[in-house]
Amino acid sequence: MCEEDAKDIERMLHIAELKDKAKELSGDQMIEGESEDCPPEIAEKFWEHVVAFESAPTTTHRELLLRDGFICTPPNEMNDEELSAKLSELIEVFARRRVFLHSTNHLSDRQLYESLYSDAFDEFTYDFPPEAETNTHIDFVSSGSEEEINNWLKYYADEDERKEWAKDFPEDEIPAHEDPKYNRDEFLPRAYENW
Repeated sequence: MCEEDAKDIERMLHIAELKDKAKELSGDQMIEGESEDCPPEIAEKFWEHVVAFESAPTTTHRELLLRDGFICTPPNEMNDEELSAKLSELIEVFARRRVFLHSTNHLSDRQLYESLYSDAFDEFTYDFPPEAETNTHIDFVSSGSEEEINNWLKYYADEDERKEWAKDFPEDEIPAHEDPKYNRDEFLPRAYENW
């Protein structure tokens, strides 16, 4: 047997072990399916990520921020200038932790920080080390709540998306489009940037 064949067999055995581990970690709830065309090295990497994800401990964003030295100052204890500086610091700390914000242009700095402080800081998250290259995304119009759907339609949906929504949900009133008051999103760190 040539060395390359031996490596392929070793990789296939490793993939099988990873799949078994993922199945065990998911409480036998895992649905397995992958393309037969998937190169073994890609499949191996995928299953390594699945096992890392399924075995990662959980925590909250607040706990991770505190661990990273970020002081979670209550918004009512800061004036607007202090709060904007604190928000900028938070965005940088989040990015180093691979937590990325989206759809924030309809919120003032204070509204954004207040939302993060009162909701997102205490949301459950996985405790991945930053070098795991696993991203978390906090999108302010994707929860499915009536308010967030309305904000998405009003500020972010393009004309085609608004028409599609009207077609799919004819009973919904589509708000008139408005340009968001702020221009923050284009300057936010992105997952593909090297943090």
